[in-house]
Amino acid sequence: MRNFENKQKIMKTSGVMQFICGWVALGAFFQGMVILGWPILHIIRHLHSPAPSSPDLHSTFWFWFKLPFSVLECIAWINIWNFFGRLKAGHIFDAPTVRRLAIAGKCMLTGAVYVYIFDFLLFLLQNPALNGLGKLGDSTGELMGNLTAGLAIILAAWLLREGQMLQEEQELTV
Repeated sequence: MRNFENKQKIMKTSGVMQFICGWVALGAFFQGMVILGWPILHIIRHLHSPAPSSPDLHSTFWFWFKLPFSVLECIAWINIWNFFGRLKAGHIFDAPTVRRLAIAGKCMLTGAVYVYIFDFLLFLLQNPALNGLGKLGDSTGELMGNLTAGLAIILAAWLLREGQMLQEEQELTV
C-alpha cells in the first residue's frame, strides 16, 4: 500500500515539475533563437546604416560561439521535461526514463566544459600578453554550477539505473 501512495506522490509532483521544466525549456529555446538571430540583425543594421561602417565582428562572433551552449541547454531541459512526463505517466524504473535523465546530465556537463573552454579562448584572444590571468575566474561560477548540476543529474540517473536493474531482477525471481 505504501508503494502505491509513494508512486501517486511521484506522479503528482512530476506533473508540476514537468510544467516548470517545459517553461524553462521554452525559455532556453527562445534564448537560442535570440542568439541565432542577433548577429544577423547586427550585420543587417550595419549594412543599411547611412554611414558605411564595418560591423562589430567581436560581438557577432560571441553570439555565434554561445549558440552550441544554448542548443545543449535546450536539449537538456527538453530531456528533463520528457523525464518528468514519463514519471507522471507512472514509468519510474524503465530504460527510456533513465536514458532521458542521463542524456540531460551529459548535455549539462558538455555545456559547462564548452563554456569554460570558450571563455578561456576568448580571454586569450583579448589578452595575448596574458596580463591579468586572474580575470579568467569570472566564468568559474557558471562552470561550477553547471558541473554540479550535470554531475548530480548523472548520479540520479545512475541510481535510477541501479533501481531499474534491481526491479528487473526481482521480476525475474518472482
